[in-house]
Amino acid sequence: MKKTIIAILLTLCLILTTAAPVSAKDETVTIETCTLTTASAVVTGTTAAQAVMVRIKDESKNIIALQSFAVSSDGAFSASIEDITLTDGATYTISVADYEGGAWTTTTEEVGEPTGTEDPTGTEDPTGTDDPIGTDDPTGTDDPTGTDDPTGTDKPTGTENPTGSVTPPVYNPPVYIPPTPTASLDPIVTPTPTPTPTPTPTVSPTPTPEITPTAIVKGGELKSKKYNAIYKVVETGDTDGKTGELEYSGPIKEKAENIIHTKVNIDGITYIVTSIAPKAFYGNTKLKQITIGKYISSIGEKAFAKASALENVIVVSKRLKAENIGKSVWKKAGTAGGGISFTVPSSKLKSYKKLFGKTGTVHAD
Repeated sequence: MKKTIIAILLTLCLILTTAAPVSAKDETVTIETCTLTTASAVVTGTTAAQAVMVRIKDESKNIIALQSFAVSSDGAFSASIEDITLTDGATYTISVADYEGGAWTTTTEEVGEPTGTEDPTGTEDPTGTDDPIGTDDPTGTDDPTGTDDPTGTDKPTGTENPTGSVTPPVYNPPVYIPPTPTASLDPIVTPTPTPTPTPTPTVSPTPTPEITPTAIVKGGELKSKKYNAIYKVVETGDTDGKTGELEYSGPIKEKAENIIHTKVNIDGITYIVTSIAPKAFYGNTKLKQITIGKYISSIGEKAFAKASALENVIVVSKRLKAENIGKSVWKKAGTAGGGISFTVPSSKLKSYKKLFGKTGTVHAD
């Protein structure tokens, strides 16, 4: 009976020894592509291992990132490392190893320039002493958790599920916290500032608006103190460059000298003045001189009637014709003086003598 039991136990030991699993350690890793940006890294490749460890070092051999990733059933892996800070244009060393402790496969990559070229040797450390944490330990007793495995084999801690996939731990680099500076024993004496007297603000008068538009539409009225004029809108304009057209309706304030401008700019819109409205200066006893702009082509009836002080009319326009001059335009104008003198363009002297000759004297400018 005892011999039978001993035989059974020996058989069980032999079966258990034969059925022990084979480690995937030291599987070869192939890097296919590596893409670096200033905030992330993506590494793809193939291996026969169940998981891989990806490490990024800068040019000073400092570890920027160290993370583990599972390998798919077809042997491919795609490792995406986010929330890192890389320098644009700098070169980094990217290493990938079997998660269970194989040699590193290494490539170098410049930020912003994807590549799929591997290290010609295929390994970073032919001795196999470079582990995923980045610290060489010839004894093989240093593992990522800091606990020596009794078998002498370094393995990162991971949870293996029934499908054979590995849930790898995520490496978080230590955060450097600068020491709190020691306060100086000698107190810093801050001199009391001399108060600066507050200057009395200068009150600027509120500027008077240039215009008071009644309606900036066709047929509406515009007033401009700048031009001392009231206008009627014949054609609207706009601030995009369209020129409007106005009729001169009369002055805002009666003055000895007035100018009917060729062009005016009101509220950012340019207008040309093309006509003088009926009774524009009717009964204006202060007016002595009037300048008629070059775009004026018509004058309404009684425009200057009873402007008794009128002496000089300067005509810049070459567009006036008899059929466009209203009735009684100059009736009882200039009666307080010696009559009206008309100054006209030399090219229009002959025709304008016929037009104004009965009212006063006409001569070229």
